[in-house]
Amino acid sequence: METHDFFDPVFWENSDSFFQKYNNQKKLIIKLLEEISNEFPVKKQRESIPGSKGNKIFQGYNLKGRPYQVLDMVRLFDRGDGINIRVLHWVGKGLYIFLYLGKNPASTKFWDEHEYFPLKMIFNGKTSFDYPFILKNSQSIKGNILELKDREYVVLWEKIPIRTNFKHNLDNINSMIQTILDYTH
Repeated sequence: METHDFFDPVFWENSDSFFQKYNNQKKLIIKLLEEISNEFPVKKQRESIPGSKGNKIFQGYNLKGRPYQVLDMVRLFDRGDGINIRVLHWVGKGLYIFLYLGKNPASTKFWDEHEYFPLKMIFNGKTSFDYPFILKNSQSIKGNILELKDREYVVLWEKIPIRTNFKHNLDNINSMIQTILDYTH
């Protein structure tokens, strides 16, 4: 029998404090996502992206064996004209912002001034939501963006360091999202 076939009664008997702390931290992440969502209501999004479907917060328990919380904004997943902004908190892996761009939505400003864009990693593969693959197979936006101008679909992303101060995290992410919206439409 392999070691993963054995129960760990010590873990199960002593895990109460772990789950209490995890639950409290998860509530803070959900609150963060809610406040970000409130900063960018669908009406505000439609000023620059008329087809926006607004925001959606959801969570799951098994992204490669780990829980996660997500805020999706704009939610236009079309590979031609699509755009989606995803804030992903992947427990034990980090907090990320992903920008999914179809072939047509990026403005001239994005292509001309990309060195000031807040997301510094780019993925141009077929899989859009296989996060371990995306994180492993991405490249720096610097020096690679213009060759992707005629691409079919691209994912840009950045890992966001989580700070202890709630407002600092909120302001940082809100600023990044506002810049993304300014650059893409």
